[in-house]
Amino acid sequence: MSFRWVRTSASRLLTCSLSLLFVAIPSLYAEHPKVMAPHKPISPKVEKPRKWLTPMMLRTMVGGLWMIDANFKSSIYLRNVVETDPVKVTPVLYLSNGTKYFLPEVTVEPSGVAIVSINDALQKKGISPWSTLSGYVELQYTWPWDPFCATVRNIDTTHSLVFTFAFQPTLPLPLHLVHPAVKVSTFATEGMWWKQEPNVTGFVALANLSTRPTQASVLVTDEQGKGRAQGYPFSPWHEDGEPA
Repeated sequence: MSFRWVRTSASRLLTCSLSLLFVAIPSLYAEHPKVMAPHKPISPKVEKPRKWLTPMMLRTMVGGLWMIDANFKSSIYLRNVVETDPVKVTPVLYLSNGTKYFLPEVTVEPSGVAIVSINDALQKKGISPWSTLSGYVELQYTWPWDPFCATVRNIDTTHSLVFTFAFQPTLPLPLHLVHPAVKVSTFATEGMWWKQEPNVTGFVALANLSTRPTQASVLVTDEQGKGRAQGYPFSPWHEDGEPA
């Protein structure tokens, strides 16, 4: 009997303690009101500047490779990094034989994105959008700096192929274009190729951006630096489509 009495008293004591605890918790919250965490106010919208620090001038960016055929769909993606003003740009398509086509002017809104379909643009020029053609793109615009983040995307959904190439600004001009009399030394550009399966193929695209003839050769080497293939010299084409 005494054991049961002690156990019952302990249970009542525990119940009383828990009741006091639950009663004390609301009082603690009442003594300490909620305080909002410190934060910085949102900055106001950027106002359009009255005058740019650098003057407006004609600038260009080049990029590629673009490819179209019965399966490949090629598009130009333009991202305007200017938050206050729209920027107008004129895309120029260069074919592999040097022929160029000026596309309609595109206005890219502030912080906006514009997509130009190369297949549709060539179709409006009277060229079949499923023809097997390739080349590079030039973007022409008048702005104090290069305001675009631009890429060319070639997508072949039938064969699950996607090729993406970024644009690069052409200013400031290279030394051999500013001073043609200066002798330009031979230089090499290296890249990595990887072939895992026998039916995988690769390609190298070259484009001459200058107005003068030039030559380039392609050398393929393996992982030990041994030559595996030698490409034919590359000669540019004039803008009228005739070989140099």
